[in-house]
Amino acid sequence: MRSCDRGDDVYEWLRQGLFSRTKQLETEAGTRPPAFRSCRVIAVTNQKGGSFKTGWTVCYARMFVDSALTYEIYGRFPKVAVIGFDPSCALEKAFGLDTHAIDRLQGAGMPAVLHHPDVDGISPLPASRIVQRFQNVHLYPATPLLALYDNEMEVMRARYIALRRSGEQEAAEKAVTTLHEMRLLLKRFVDAIRDQYDRVVIDCRPGDGQAILAALLAADWVHIPTLLSDASVAQARRRAALVNQVKEQLNSELETMAVIPTNLHKGNAQQRNWLHELSRKPTTDAKADLSQAVVPPIWYNRSMDRIVENAQTRLYKEALQSIVGATFKAVIEREQLYSSSTDAVSELAH
Repeated sequence: MRSCDRGDDVYEWLRQGLFSRTKQLETEAGTRPPAFRSCRVIAVTNQKGGSFKTGWTVCYARMFVDSALTYEIYGRFPKVAVIGFDPSCALEKAFGLDTHAIDRLQGAGMPAVLHHPDVDGISPLPASRIVQRFQNVHLYPATPLLALYDNEMEVMRARYIALRRSGEQEAAEKAVTTLHEMRLLLKRFVDAIRDQYDRVVIDCRPGDGQAILAALLAADWVHIPTLLSDASVAQARRRAALVNQVKEQLNSELETMAVIPTNLHKGNAQQRNWLHELSRKPTTDAKADLSQAVVPPIWYNRSMDRIVENAQTRLYKEALQSIVGATFKAVIEREQLYSSSTDAVSELAH
């Protein structure tokens, strides 16, 4: 028995409506329409919590739509969609939504990322479910109900493993097909909106699990913010290893575009050692090589939390630039370089 009626609604939709759609969406990035390719989808993720994932999501989105660097690239101020994919709703709170607003969004039904006319065929996404916090940035908010989506995928995975071990091959294949369809829900949503934006940024929850795989299936690029400590660097390497595994098996277009060291204190020799460790090529293939993706670190600032929480206001634009400007510039340069090289390869192929 499920205790939440709103949770029942999402559960029934997942259980009964998953295969009711007639639209088939291509899963190979190379087959996407040209309008899709002009927009890159970024998953901001790390296995460890507290690594500045949500902070970097806000900073990247805020600066991408309102910096001279991106204006020069696009010839206009670009447009960004930010997707909340963490049931804790840290991103939504960073964008200024209070508890009452989050409760109201939850009361509207399933999370925005599971509701779109090109995804569920039910009805258009209500305008009230899209939150515009500052110019050219749209927030597609999560709600705590998003945890149910993750839980149902984990249940289906456990069912698949049990069926396979018991030798029920046909039933196991059906279960894994259902699991993959559930993973693709976020990708279907992203592909339905991506031709409206220049970037789509997904703020992932910490940890592992099927929701992380769903985000990596939907993404083109991955940003991995990480603190500079023994445990954090190890977790960043594990996340990069997962990205490589997904690239090999599920999403051939996926790339670790940037590893962002955060909270570097001046004069902290131990942190500098870990920055060096992160930036050098590992001596064994057992560790993921992050050396080419590491960008200049974000230095510690005691006002960082307040600045990020108020990043949507014009007042904090200069403060945000002074803290993350160098890091943001390096990330954009990497992204532009990669886009130029892949476009050249694509032209040669045709």
